Amino acid sequence: MNFETLMTRSIRSTRQLLLVICLAIGTMAALPERCASGQDLTPKQKQAVKIIATNIDRAGKQYKSKKFEASAKYIRDAMAQIDALATTASPELMKLLEPEYERLAKAHKLLTDAG
Repeated sequence: MNFETLMTRSIRSTRQLLLVICLAIGTMAALPERCASGQDLTPKQKQAVKIIATNIDRAGKQYKSKKFEASAKYIRDAMAQIDALATTASPELMKLLEPEYERLAKAHKLLTDAG
């Protein structure tokens, strides 16, 4: 599989993920304050966010080493992990995921620009 094919799949996945995140954020914004879960994040949820951050960090290191396919793999892994968490995420978890999603979007743009 060549890099162009990998990036095309990654772009489609990113668009799908962006839609899920936007829908989730829009849903959270539409909820009244009293309807928010108000629950603390579980250790498992916090660990999942740390794993996402680690994958994004690893993607950055691979990118700097010009190992674009390896970088794209870590980005895809992080996208899949965010997607899995976002489907049942509380507002608190979505808030914790937001900076990681922004980092993911920047990393994806760099990979796309690298061609």
